[in-house]
Amino acid sequence: MSPETWRGSRPRAYGNRKEQPWRSIYVWDSRMPPLYEVMRPAFRVLRVFGLAPYVLSKDGSSARMRVCNVYCLHSLVSACVYFDCTYRLLKIYENMHLELSTGASIIIYEIFLNVFVVTSDLVLDIARRGRIVNLCNRLANFDTALGIIWKPPPRILRKRLIGFIIANILIWSVIVDLSARSFKDTYLNMIRHTIIYLATAVGIFKFCGAILLLEQRFGQLNNLALRDGPNIFAEVKSTQAKSKSKFPRFNKLL
Repeated sequence: MSPETWRGSRPRAYGNRKEQPWRSIYVWDSRMPPLYEVMRPAFRVLRVFGLAPYVLSKDGSSARMRVCNVYCLHSLVSACVYFDCTYRLLKIYENMHLELSTGASIIIYEIFLNVFVVTSDLVLDIARRGRIVNLCNRLANFDTALGIIWKPPPRILRKRLIGFIIANILIWSVIVDLSARSFKDTYLNMIRHTIIYLATAVGIFKFCGAILLLEQRFGQLNNLALRDGPNIFAEVKSTQAKSKSKFPRFNKLL
């Protein structure tokens, strides 16, 4: 199955597993690749914090990731907001005259570490947005070309991801509420104080998700190479005609 199959009038399923044992695919109802259907809730959360300067757009009958200049501008605005929140936090500790104490020094180092993590993520997202988009589209093509079987199915994975996002929202809401009650401050001010920590947590979750995604794809490619590689190379040595049809396709996937 080639990546262009998604551009047809309707996604096609491979029902005959005897003829093509590793070419079974979970067919999603929409015209969007399963990878993007699973990741779409995460995209929406990342956009809020300016960590996703790209958008999913329709290209014929399929959806592809594209660079979005509007979200790039939003990322720059988010960077300004984070720096403003950092300045407010530093002013608070300066007014409390805690800058010379050990506890305040640790907190200040903590703040600078969070700012460094978020700023690095924002800079890399904006500077390398084209490569990130290209990589994600290639991963979607990889899943489509190999007919990856999603276990559990994409619908269940998407529900789990939404549940994980909702749980984190509730946890951070409780943290902000308890902090507001402890410091006798308004809820809005506590959001300003904790947004830099929240953005850092979102950036770390994003990095962990990317690592897991690449680990799964490399594992699937390794299993395919171990299972079908010897047969393909044997056919290359025996028949030149078969090598023209199978070996270049396998080499392209690698």
